[in-house]
Amino acid sequence: MHSKINLSSGRGGKLFKHHVILQLIRLNDYYSTRYKFFHHRVRDNDEIDLIMHRSSTDPTLAIEIKVDGSPSASDLRTLRHFKKEHSQARCYCLTAGDATYEIDGVKVCGYEAGIQEIFQLGLEGDLET
Repeated sequence: MHSKINLSSGRGGKLFKHHVILQLIRLNDYYSTRYKFFHHRVRDNDEIDLIMHRSSTDPTLAIEIKVDGSPSASDLRTLRHFKKEHSQARCYCLTAGDATYEIDGVKVCGYEAGIQEIFQLGLEGDLET
């Protein structure tokens, strides 16, 4: 029995977020890129879905996951603030859409393209060490 998941529902959004995080964890293991994964909560209920970190010499990756294919600057408020405080961090908003653009140092892109870029960077970092 198969049923289509409505990504615009709260449940669909949580499933999408789970899917993306599991892909990141799986590929981290597959490529042996040695990222450690964290959840980052800041003031009030603001949060960043995922922080990926390896070492003090590699940039920290801050990742927000949105079902909406074209989030606005206000949707990325917490991630933009994180980028201001951590200028060397690479900040991504991975979406269910295909559009690619940048808002205040936060790269917004489809999750598949974003995951590919993240692990390309991770593998290049391994070559430099």
